[in-house]
Amino acid sequence: MESSTFITLKVYNIQGKLVSTLVQRRQPAGNYSIVWKAQQADGTSLVSGIYFIGLETDYGIETRKTLLLK
Repeated sequence: MESSTFITLKVYNIQGKLVSTLVQRRQPAGNYSIVWKAQQADGTSLVSGIYFIGLETDYGIETRKTLLLK
């Protein structure tokens, strides 16, 4: 039987404000890739700077820092 978990992948700015939700769905186990177009949820382009990518699953939360350069 294939296992699955609910995945939430979000982008936050340096102040901790949510700028975009990239994934929010149940997915089977496996490797995935996501293309982030450096836009807010409303389609507005983001400026260069530090952002945080938060991955939340049934098994825990992991956050990584990323640098957006334009």
